[in-house]
This record gives sequence, C-alpha cells and structure tokens, in this order.
Amino acid sequence: MKDSFDLFSSLFVYNRFAKRELKNLELSLEKVKQMLQDKMNEEQNLNESNL
Repeated sequence: MKDSFDLFSSLFVYNRFAKRELKNLELSLEKVKQMLQDKMNEEQNLNESNL
C-alpha cells in the first residue's frame, strides 16, 4: 500500500497539471454530492406529502 501511495504522490508532485486536476475532481465530487442531496430531499418531500 505504501508503495502505491509513494508512486501516486511522486506522480502528483511532478505533474504540472496535478493541481488543476485535483481541483476538477473536487468540483465534480461536489456536484455529485449536491445531486444526491437534492434527490434525497426530493424523496423525503414526496414521502411527507403522501402521509
């Protein structure tokens, strides 16, 4: 496991696009989180209205 992280971190450190890609990954994850939250809220509202 440590070898994999060492390799990944070295590739990250020496990749000039790494920071941009990490930011893109973070933004994409936030979008997915928001979509899941919206879906969950939608379902909860439907369930509450059916009571």
